[in-house]
Amino acid sequence: TSAATLGPVGATYRRVTVSGTCPAGCTGVQLYWETEVLAADVGKRLYFDAASLRKMVTFDLLAANTLKTSNYAEDGNGMPTAGAKLDNVGTTLKVASNNVQVGRYYLSDGFFRSVQALADTGSRIYYRGNNEGPPNIDRLSLQVVEGYALAGASGGAGWFSWAHYRATIQPQSASDNLDALRFMEVAFYWAYGDLVTPNLLYSTTVSLADRKYQNGLADGDAGNATSVGFSFMYGDKLNRIRDSLVNKYLYLKVRMHNAAGFSAERWFYPPSGYNTDMLRSATGPGATPASGGGGGGLEHGTCVAPWEPVLLADGTELPAELLSPGMRVLTMHEDEKDGGLFDVTHVSRHRAERCKLVMEDGRALVVTPDHCWRTLERGWTRTDALRLGETVEGFAPGRVARVEPTDSGDVMKVAVRWAKTYVVQGLLAHNLKPRD
Repeated sequence: TSAATLGPVGATYRRVTVSGTCPAGCTGVQLYWETEVLAADVGKRLYFDAASLRKMVTFDLLAANTLKTSNYAEDGNGMPTAGAKLDNVGTTLKVASNNVQVGRYYLSDGFFRSVQALADTGSRIYYRGNNEGPPNIDRLSLQVVEGYALAGASGGAGWFSWAHYRATIQPQSASDNLDALRFMEVAFYWAYGDLVTPNLLYSTTVSLADRKYQNGLADGDAGNATSVGFSFMYGDKLNRIRDSLVNKYLYLKVRMHNAAGFSAERWFYPPSGYNTDMLRSATGPGATPASGGGGGGLEHGTCVAPWEPVLLADGTELPAELLSPGMRVLTMHEDEKDGGLFDVTHVSRHRAERCKLVMEDGRALVVTPDHCWRTLERGWTRTDALRLGETVEGFAPGRVARVEPTDSGDVMKVAVRWAKTYVVQGLLAHNLKPRD
């Protein structure tokens, strides 16, 4: 029942200590906080990081060369069931280690996932951002660090009998959802080239650690990246990967999981060399070409990038590319402040010009330049016409920091019945218009 009052919270980090005593029979510890958000604070974020929890035993009884807690008890076999005892006979120290459980939390409480039970030093987690939706897989890069062999018989690249990979996650913004990470799905495919339907070899899972946050470093700083290694081994079926006549190329299909769900899938194409980033694409061999950029064949449309999270009826988020007609979204009416649950009626993928909308709180959204947002100042406004400091409305409003160009690529057109809107990263966006 201990508490600590912070008072007004500023822009610098502060250390806060809360301590208390567990009563006899205590089986859990709960840490929570309450904040009052003023009108001037809308669109800002509050960060907690480097949280630690320490456990100790206080001896309060002394008798016959024995120190013990007042709640100490044993079962018929002399095993402690509560409290702790220290004496100079037999076993020197007896502690009911399960009397206090530290680090037992529900999966939804991703903030505490890395807090472990340690006897004396406690533990730390690095935390910044959120786990309010699936992780942004486009923050993931893959490299081959070694393997046999990188080059094919006729000079091609990409087939192996074995290979060691390095996966690196580099946070770019607080909304990347790279906390409460669980694991990464990796499926290995082979194909003769980009125009051939791939063949599945096998799949595996790779454990992922949460993103780092080190005080003073920006999200994009290399010091905040996390990485993990994994290997490809195909044993005696070597000849399915390479032979003396044709180069068979190895492709990877990957998606990441956190406490909120799984990300969109991304294909990673054969590397051009060791320790170089593999090309990432939303499509695999046998589909559209993997290369990005360029203006040929680009379509018009008010759309969002495939990985952008859309708010669903149950309060969870799903990447736009995983939406399908019949799903329901939670959103506001086109020209009203109220809202409700509305049906998705259309979802399609296209290639188009794209730009990046960056908010003052660090959120970054990749959309088409003509994608419209409802602003407090001017109502519905195209992305490329937004002004510095304008407020975009939604369930988590924010102020515009800048709009910057980015590469063209895949986007998703979404239509919502009646409301004609949907919510992306907390911001109210217009859906597919009839002219599109």
